[in-house]
Amino acid sequence: MPRVTVAIPTFNRRELLREALDSVFAQTWTDFEVLVVDDGSTDGTGEMVAAYGRPVRYVYQENRGDAAARNRLIAEAQSPLIAWLDSDDRWLPEKLQRQIARLQGADERTVVYGPKLSIETDGRIAQSRRPAPPSGRITAALFDNIFIPTPSVLIPTALLREAGGFDEQYRVCSDYRMWLVLSLTCTFLAIPEPLVACRRHVASLSSASSASQGAKATMLEEFYFELGGKDAVPRRQAMRRLADQCRKTAVLAHREGRREEAFAWYRRSLGHRLTARSCLGYAARRLGL
Repeated sequence: MPRVTVAIPTFNRRELLREALDSVFAQTWTDFEVLVVDDGSTDGTGEMVAAYGRPVRYVYQENRGDAAARNRLIAEAQSPLIAWLDSDDRWLPEKLQRQIARLQGADERTVVYGPKLSIETDGRIAQSRRPAPPSGRITAALFDNIFIPTPSVLIPTALLREAGGFDEQYRVCSDYRMWLVLSLTCTFLAIPEPLVACRRHVASLSSASSASQGAKATMLEEFYFELGGKDAVPRRQAMRRLADQCRKTAVLAHREGRREEAFAWYRRSLGHRLTARSCLGYAARRLGL
């Protein structure tokens, strides 16, 4: 049984998936299986994988979304560790070797991750200036900011199964929710240097829209009030974060012409924290300005 399952969800990214697979088979650590779950592609992804010429286990399912594809990967994985890779991203050659070494001596509730490089629209890999990611119990920091790129995560398969998999009600941010939930009981160890390169898209599920930002606000509220976030995130910090996220959603809803939604999100923001910006936005939307 291989030590690591390389878990790749995909949907209609045939040529980008080929690049992702190339980066896997260029790894200096080779004790892995490669598992691709195709979430209903119609672009010949299956044919490309069959002709790829390297050992890839391919599973097709009807389109159900990113979280469902990740859950199928968890169910199908045959290794004690899962390393995530999105089908439009790439790993640097020493990614797995560096992370396996970081796990040495750690207990079974340890997750390894690291920062990312960016793949520009022209294919260039660009450095991004970010502070070094934290290690240890990171819940409070993670609640404030998403700094865990999912393609950088190496995690015990048992932890994902224990957590019940990714929440399929969230079309976006189900991975952010997972890392928050696990951060309550797990140690996260950071590799300081980037070992993954993630593609920037003009349009993506996580782009700025009221739907995606509203889903994030709802998820953060659920985590804090229902899933144990209160025990790890100071209330003042949490209310500021929730208010800001709701206000951001309100601004986007207004730009999209959804005035009633904007009004509701401003009101929700004020319920978490009374700020001048939210009060002004609330009043302006109420008056139709």
